[in-house]
Amino acid sequence: ITKIFRGRDTLDYIGRNTFIASIMNPQEGMWTLENDRQNIWFVQVKGQGDLEIKVKLLERFEGSLLDISGKPLSGHNITIAVSVTGLNETTKLESVIIYNENHTELQRQTVEVYSDFKENIAVADFKVPFQDFWVTVEGHDDSYMFQRTTENPFQPSVADIKILSDSGELYSGMISNISCNVTNFGTKNETFIVTAVDDLSYLTYKKTQRLFIPSGDSEIITFTIRGGNIKSVTTVKIFVNTTDNQVLQEKILKYMVAEFFPPTLNVTSISSMCMLESMNFENCSYQNIGLNVSVQATLGLQTVYCKPNSIDVEVTNGTDTSLNNIIISGDCCMPTFRVFIKDTKGNLVQKFFDFTDGNTFHLTTRQLFQTTTIEGNIFFFDFTDGNTFSKVLPTRQIIQTTTIEQKSPHMTSNKNVVIGAIGGGVSALVILVLVVSVMLSMKRKTKKYSAEDINMKLKN
Repeated sequence: ITKIFRGRDTLDYIGRNTFIASIMNPQEGMWTLENDRQNIWFVQVKGQGDLEIKVKLLERFEGSLLDISGKPLSGHNITIAVSVTGLNETTKLESVIIYNENHTELQRQTVEVYSDFKENIAVADFKVPFQDFWVTVEGHDDSYMFQRTTENPFQPSVADIKILSDSGELYSGMISNISCNVTNFGTKNETFIVTAVDDLSYLTYKKTQRLFIPSGDSEIITFTIRGGNIKSVTTVKIFVNTTDNQVLQEKILKYMVAEFFPPTLNVTSISSMCMLESMNFENCSYQNIGLNVSVQATLGLQTVYCKPNSIDVEVTNGTDTSLNNIIISGDCCMPTFRVFIKDTKGNLVQKFFDFTDGNTFHLTTRQLFQTTTIEGNIFFFDFTDGNTFSKVLPTRQIIQTTTIEQKSPHMTSNKNVVIGAIGGGVSALVILVLVVSVMLSMKRKTKKYSAEDINMKLKN
């Protein structure tokens, strides 16, 4: 194609032997640039149009799409989202394609399109290739097809690094560990250089580690860091590089240095779980539960308690005043509880324990109670002492009863009493009250007593 520059097409000399040729609405086809001089010319071709694209690499997590942290991992699934602005109303986005450096098509996927007033977002899922790749979005506008491609390639990584232990806090003068798991997702064995740096020089030796990891394997490494000035904040960067110093992955951590180390709780022994499926509220106290924990309180232990309060706590001191052994015991009527530990500076830590192992109490749907009907004054007896089981019962449970007929001159017959127990949930607490009404008849053939006389005799 021979182009004559005229009208809105321009050929401008901007100095230093540099020309800019601007061609409006270029014709489709193969263009050739001929150099009539003997000099060597460097040519750079760029296109400019109304369409703009932005590409994001995402990963799916529990139904949500999140930005990928670091580089995409070869062989892993990702979601590519291409945002396109400047489209006409008749334009349709159809496919997203990934190419290699030779413009060979690696994968093509039909897209789901989400639109608003100015922006269209094309979304499709891909498997990350084991080479650099470019992303292209393709669509149609009336009778012609168009494509737009990212200017720079995406460079996937064969290595991944995950932080296994990171408290987010340091304590002045104390050493903490940063444990990392490095995985080789590549198809061949690799050697990686893992380096940790921080801006306040709190990291201690050794800051660089060389790892040989076979394909598909992982290796755990640890860096140590010592807390410095109180309330100072340091940033730690951990890099995974190739042997030729190409960065594959990077993790960034931030630490604030605190003054004192809070109490720590470690379980040293624990009893078996409660077999609640074979228990009820009557026999749950037959199985005991318990555990031994060691508490490290650098500033000294002030108090230890459990909620609910029915759990027993016993504290014994060792030769090290900062190390305490705690014995916690109870029964399966209260199989879940929390342990609270406070040091002399008021630092409070807590830990939840669950001995149910996913089981629940066995609740019978029919229970038999026998009641006796006697004429006379009514007295109420309550043996609950204000306590209740911490267990949610069904919304409604009917307890059936039977009537005992007694042939006695002092008793009447054909009196039925039905006791109903209705469980209602108020703030996840149900109070079950069984009221046994005993109707006493004080009638005698020979003598009648007043209410005052009856009360006096009961007191005696």
